[in-house]
Amino acid sequence: MKIYYKPAVKASSKDGKVILSWNKVDGAEKYRVCKYIGGKLDKVSDTASNAVRFSKVTEGKTYKFAVKAYVDGKWTKVYTSDIVTVTVK
Repeated sequence: MKIYYKPAVKASSKDGKVILSWNKVDGAEKYRVCKYIGGKLDKVSDTASNAVRFSKVTEGKTYKFAVKAYVDGKWTKVYTSDIVTVTVK
């Protein structure tokens, strides 16, 4: 049985932007950044990097994000404990 490690996401905000970063997952081909809206994950982008920056956000608004890793042809699962919250400053 193989154990898949998930990205541990950190979120911060500075100068009206949101910055997400996470650890690299062994064997991950890419990562999927998702916004958590209304109880569902909506894909924002796929990336090979382990950080993204969002500039099209509203100051004072709170956003929720999660990141999945694509390993061995499958996306890692996202649980509520994997969702990070950030308020734009």
